[in-house]
Amino acid sequence: MLAIMTLTLALAAGRPPDIAVNDEVRGVFESLLEEGYSGMSDLEQGAFVIRMPTGHLAFFRWPSSGKKNRLQWAGALPPNAIAIVHTHPNSLPQPSYTDTLTSRRYGLPVYVITLHRITRVADGAVATVARGWREP
Repeated sequence: MLAIMTLTLALAAGRPPDIAVNDEVRGVFESLLEEGYSGMSDLEQGAFVIRMPTGHLAFFRWPSSGKKNRLQWAGALPPNAIAIVHTHPNSLPQPSYTDTLTSRRYGLPVYVITLHRITRVADGAVATVARGWREP
């Protein structure tokens, strides 16, 4: 219901809805979170969100760095990347300073996924996209 209300409000305001209200995107968020042991692990999981020429969204998973609280991508961004999504431990629900720098550097929103919150940083602004979105 929250996703429908958010979508309706975004469309009424004349702006595209946030990708986090998309059921397919939420499914990928859940998959990443499950691989991060529902936010109980310090090993982050992540992916690029890519808009295909058809308009559909695709996901390009990052390999785990194997390092505590660190996810790192080496190389060029995938073509048509529109966002970066990754998990944080539940105790760190806000985007990090590095997340903010990454968003600015690439001009993409960076989403942080924890068990009870989805947060986004874009254009230097941090916003909570969803609270209580998933229960264990």
